[in-house]
Amino acid sequence: MYPSGYKANKIYCFKPTNGSGDLDFTRASTATRVNSNGLIESVATGVPRIDYSNGCGEFLLEPQRTNAALYSNDLSNAAWIKTFTTITSNAATSPDGTNNANKIVETTDNNLHRAGQGSIAVTSGQVYTFSFYAKAGERTELEIQRINTSGTVFNSINTTTVDLILGTLSVGSNVTSSSINSVGNGWYRISLSLTAIATGSGGLNIGMQKDGNVSYLGDGTSGVFIYGFQAEQGSYATSYIPTTTTAVTRVLDIAGKSGISS
Repeated sequence: MYPSGYKANKIYCFKPTNGSGDLDFTRASTATRVNSNGLIESVATGVPRIDYSNGCGEFLLEPQRTNAALYSNDLSNAAWIKTFTTITSNAATSPDGTNNANKIVETTDNNLHRAGQGSIAVTSGQVYTFSFYAKAGERTELEIQRINTSGTVFNSINTTTVDLILGTLSVGSNVTSSSINSVGNGWYRISLSLTAIATGSGGLNIGMQKDGNVSYLGDGTSGVFIYGFQAEQGSYATSYIPTTTTAVTRVLDIAGKSGISS
């Protein structure tokens, strides 16, 4: 009889005391994981990751990915395009447990209120996944919009909206895949995958809504909290890769064991 908690289609590993079950592991870069306290943390080069994103510790193996978004957690930087918004840095506790989340604050203009990055180099026919963490402030609704910087590299994704109270994502047209996942303390990780229709540069805008309207008269103080923006080539979001002045690559995880064919 199996102990309670065992699940079908899962492999449970028990380490032999003589080390014969150990896997060889390499990863030639640092990486992040969600630890047992539910917080994002950095893991050193060559150290395997036990990730608790789903509540239970799981061995995390990921392909090589590059976060092409610059200043991924510094929305005050000029790499971010601010439209009728200002940025308050270190405005709340982020999913990594420190006071380093950004707040996008609307101006008093009657207009769109948003921030984004549009300098991501894309290749026609390839899928790109944009992801970020968001938490409700005075504003609780977002509308996500494409950015086309050099020509039309992404089709319109109008009416793609997020409710940060209900934790729901309503996806418009031309979105290849999407997800929204609660990560605790009111934070959600939101991801959208888009297929490039031309080679050039583009990106994503994070816009606020008021009463369902993306263009509205702001009050100068209301906003939402944002952390950890990522833009990677691939069909799904991987673990967060922090960046500052340049794009950063997380090398793939490799785990294996020789001599077990018998």
